[in-house]
Amino acid sequence: MIEVQNVTKVFPGHGKGASPVIALKNITMTLHEGEFVSVVGASGCGKTTLLHMIAGFVPPTSGLISLDERPILGPGVERVVVFQQPTLYPWLSVRKNIALGLRLRSRRKIPWDTVDEYVRRIGLVGFENHLPHQLSGGMQQRVAIARALIMNPKILLMDEPFGALDAQTRSEMQEFLLDLWQSIRCTVLFVTHDVEEAVLLGDRVVVMSPRPGRVKEDVPIDIHRPRTWDTQLSPEFLRYKREILSHIRHDVLPPSPVDQPI
Repeated sequence: MIEVQNVTKVFPGHGKGASPVIALKNITMTLHEGEFVSVVGASGCGKTTLLHMIAGFVPPTSGLISLDERPILGPGVERVVVFQQPTLYPWLSVRKNIALGLRLRSRRKIPWDTVDEYVRRIGLVGFENHLPHQLSGGMQQRVAIARALIMNPKILLMDEPFGALDAQTRSEMQEFLLDLWQSIRCTVLFVTHDVEEAVLLGDRVVVMSPRPGRVKEDVPIDIHRPRTWDTQLSPEFLRYKREILSHIRHDVLPPSPVDQPI
């Protein structure tokens, strides 16, 4: 579905005489239809830049990104982004925030039955007329996810959507997203710093190297679904976690004395 072919992204330097910043270099990867792909790597490795290029927010400096063999030249309704902050409109109710994308895309009558079905799916029946400030952080992010999915996108791009939540709420949101994705099965690209989260959610985990970001490893996660919080206690899960952490640690930390050649 998504093809990233030999993509490099260079940002101009800020200030007189500043050197350009190579954020990504020669990135090649594929996202298949219905796949959940997690992306991890050290801070500054270009994970979010990659997501923004697939969203069409910024163009690649070189290379090609395509959706269904058509070049991505800008944002489109077939690609919807969920950010770390829910970015809900504070004066709109839960129902109206969910319906906002439909309203902007079409001037036709809003299918409120569909909106109410998403309210049910995200577990906020009874809160449909509440304003965002009357909701918890996890509830707000559920509304943001429903607002994205009701657009029926081909690909959902998620940029650390649970990063601002406390540990308990984050765990609950991970299970919520797994259950929702299991029923909808759209393609997901999920950027996170959390290796456990990446393994729990993903069909594959793409490990990126420090800047300039490259695809260092592409690890298939062969753990049966459905997955729940106790999946993280299984030997298979811990093996994948160690493998991915070792790739990241090797890039970030200098070799220890015992690793040095004599």
